[in-house]
Amino acid sequence: MNEAPNPYERRTDMAQAAVLFLAGFVASVFGLVWFDLNIMGLGDVKFKGAMELYFLLWSVFYLPAAITAIMFLRRSGLQGPALTRLAVVYLVLILLALEITFVCDLPWPIVLLEFLILGVWFHQLVPAPVVGRLPASLRPHPQISPPPPAAPINFTCKRCRTPIHSVYAQHGRMMACPKCGKRVVIPRKSNAPEDRIS
Repeated sequence: MNEAPNPYERRTDMAQAAVLFLAGFVASVFGLVWFDLNIMGLGDVKFKGAMELYFLLWSVFYLPAAITAIMFLRRSGLQGPALTRLAVVYLVLILLALEITFVCDLPWPIVLLEFLILGVWFHQLVPAPVVGRLPASLRPHPQISPPPPAAPINFTCKRCRTPIHSVYAQHGRMMACPKCGKRVVIPRKSNAPEDRIS
């Protein structure tokens, strides 16, 4: 039998994913800012060649979007390749928003609206059945099958001859006959199918 998932391993995996996501975010912002400044020739003339300034400005400004993405990654409950794919999509959306803002020189109200749209997209990209469900550590393991249902007990009331069929009754216990109301001792497994009435 496979063991149930360990919640501590899940936390460790998510912590590693968060660190890798932030590292990817910083490296991608650096590469995008370098491309915009050196290849596309964007940026203010006064700060021409100030790569460190632009990198620091844009990475800090879009850091809340990256943190929000990590929160949604954690909430998704995904693991392995599915978590990686979702993280890559989140990172591409953040970089796309950054590039649009940089190239178009958007005003602050539009940038705040952009953040709101990013948050809605982050939420919408989490698989629908996963949102709001129990964390992986509290869900039953898929490989553990539920216990089989109890075998039904079939016997006949000796007084009124009514057949009784029950999955809740236990051998050797008493129950009332559903027709005549008399107490019936449910036969034991080793006994004959006849019952006894007290």
